[in-house]
Amino acid sequence: MNDRMIPPSFSILLEKLLKEYREKQSFLGVKVDREKEESPLPIGPAAGPHTQLAGNIVAAFGAGADYFELKTVQVLEGDELGIKKPCIYTQHEVYNTEWSTELTVAGALDEYIKAYILNYVLAIEFDLANPTVLTYIMSVGYDLKGIQTKKVDAFIDGMKDARGTMVWKNSIAYMKEHMTLFRKMTLEDLDRIPSKVSQTVTLSTMHGCDKEEIEAIATYLMKEKGINTYVKMNPTLLGQETIEESFTKMGYGDLTLNPHMFEVDLSMEEAVPMLERLKSIGNDNDITFGVKLTNTLPVKNSRIPLLDEVAYLSGPALYPLTIRVAAKLAEAFKGRLPISYSGGADATNVKDIALTGITPITVSSVLLKPGGYRHLSRMRKALKGIGSYESVAWRNLVELADQGVTDEHYQMKPTKQFERTSVYSDLCAACNNCVDTCPNRANEAMVMDGEKVVIHYEALCNACGNCSAYCIKGHDPYRDKWTLTGYSTFDEDILIQHMRTV
Repeated sequence: MNDRMIPPSFSILLEKLLKEYREKQSFLGVKVDREKEESPLPIGPAAGPHTQLAGNIVAAFGAGADYFELKTVQVLEGDELGIKKPCIYTQHEVYNTEWSTELTVAGALDEYIKAYILNYVLAIEFDLANPTVLTYIMSVGYDLKGIQTKKVDAFIDGMKDARGTMVWKNSIAYMKEHMTLFRKMTLEDLDRIPSKVSQTVTLSTMHGCDKEEIEAIATYLMKEKGINTYVKMNPTLLGQETIEESFTKMGYGDLTLNPHMFEVDLSMEEAVPMLERLKSIGNDNDITFGVKLTNTLPVKNSRIPLLDEVAYLSGPALYPLTIRVAAKLAEAFKGRLPISYSGGADATNVKDIALTGITPITVSSVLLKPGGYRHLSRMRKALKGIGSYESVAWRNLVELADQGVTDEHYQMKPTKQFERTSVYSDLCAACNNCVDTCPNRANEAMVMDGEKVVIHYEALCNACGNCSAYCIKGHDPYRDKWTLTGYSTFDEDILIQHMRTV
């Protein structure tokens, strides 16, 4: 078991992805399910476990994502975060105790630039998309002092224009020296890859951050860094009474909120004037300003097998709350405040959300469930033919919020308990759940001697523990699977030959 990820190099990823698509039409075990379209669809992975490594960002692209909200970076990094593992648990509702990337700030920049280049090249090589319509959104936090540090500032500048970074130079140089890898991509195509990776940022702040600090950071990002800025808002905007009433109706009456959160978090009465001022700054500087809805909701952890006293709730239980926050803000701004959405979206509701004019819609919780990245493909199909809208229809959002608290899709469901078996096969592949639910693609299914097996890449695993929630034998696949350490075995033929000798 490993509790930190060791990303593979650009060259290993590129050669693995090219070979795998030509043989199986998949990226890291995820079936590529998209058609080349000029107009992007407003879906993709949210800032979270699925946008931490270059490989899983590519997997999301293959599954149908056109938007990528990259995992948050902050001044703290690596072991300084003190994240206790496991840190993710999901069956119906979802809980986590992790918050920003576990990579260093410089390491995160490398991964995001690698992913951007890989998606661009793969889109052209296999005619999968117009790569210029793919949108990458930075996420930074959590205070102005940290964001202004040299390393976070360098991250922002590197994302705005990557041409001066070593990862950009080395990746382009490697491809130019190995043009025989490609059948369609040309040297001219490589020279035309735009170096501006991202021009948009989502600002994440901690619960309890005061409005003056939030406003100062957003102002700095727009005026000093010149980037489109979305401020992530908290579901606590609704107030404790509204949230507790909603939870009671949905069957989550045993979730305990901390009343102090509602004392220190922004209220709706404080948020609206602040957002009006920030929107005015954006207009004056020809920059888009909007909100990201919503952050996760901290609840007391009394029945979830995570180590921290407080866990952060997301998934279906968060959907009615996030939609109601969107309705309130859309009404206050008469639909003229851009809203980016993340809170319990899935294939059953994504079209309803999109029809309100909200864009983009990003997801994390549903990708942690069986089916994994295939949920993006289902969402893409649900959005076929969707148009674009100039404003947000708040009345439609009110209706969706009212429906959400009574819809059984969002109601509390019993947690499945799996009985641990006495005999566990290292090569167990009874259900494939641990492959689907791993956000890092650290588990891989393959066929060896006619038998389906699953192996585990230690270097890609950060011991988040999510695979344990869905193991039908009650095991911890990230601890128990047949495990490989390095990347020499990314070639499946070599891997199978190696396994036979063990």
